[in-house]
Amino acid sequence: MFIQRYIYKQEESCIYDGQEYAHDEVFLDDDCNKCQCDDGNTICEMNAEGCPEGGSIRDYYAIFYYH
Repeated sequence: MFIQRYIYKQEESCIYDGQEYAHDEVFLDDDCNKCQCDDGNTICEMNAEGCPEGGSIRDYYAIFYYH
């Protein structure tokens, strides 16, 4: 008799600038870079869409939410 076992690996969360993010969670960092947690690794893309050139996340929120 053959018994098959499945082992499911739980994806790891990420710690970025002291904050924890779940696997596949997307967030903006303080420099307005779009980042994503990928199984314990944080991958960032410079200057997220809508961010001012060379701006910070505070500039992004000021433009996005208050205009």
